[in-house]
Amino acid sequence: MIDAIRSLLMLQMCLRYDTAVPWHTELCPLAEERYGALVQEGRTWLPRKASESVYEVLSEPVAVVDLLNTSCSCRMWQISGFPCAHAACVLNKANTEGYNYVEDYFHVWSYKQSYAKAIFPFARPIADPPLAVIGPPEFKPKRGRPKTKRIASRVRA
Repeated sequence: MIDAIRSLLMLQMCLRYDTAVPWHTELCPLAEERYGALVQEGRTWLPRKASESVYEVLSEPVAVVDLLNTSCSCRMWQISGFPCAHAACVLNKANTEGYNYVEDYFHVWSYKQSYAKAIFPFARPIADPPLAVIGPPEFKPKRGRPKTKRIASRVRA
């Protein structure tokens, strides 16, 4: 059973790494699509700069985005590690590379690194050495009538 699990894991690791080899984007494909959808969602919103890293996004409801602390008042950025629509709006309007604000978990290099280690097969010996047969100890019954245990009588004083 352990060998079957090892074999499945070996195939799965190899398949996932081979799937990721042709990816040449910064983020994994699903994360790339998700980021593009968030940018599209925030296109109509207006970000206003409050300080060097803090922005106010005029949306419904109004959100406050802090690029330095990677946080947003809607809290989706802190929960998922992926910028929310408000942050994507700010990053798009500020011409900032948005991929730098995405957690490493969503990057292609992290995915490839996760599946880069190989699980190697191992060869078993073709013939097992003969095993010594261990049986029960030899028992020879004693001659004569078997002794029985007797309950001792009480001694009255």
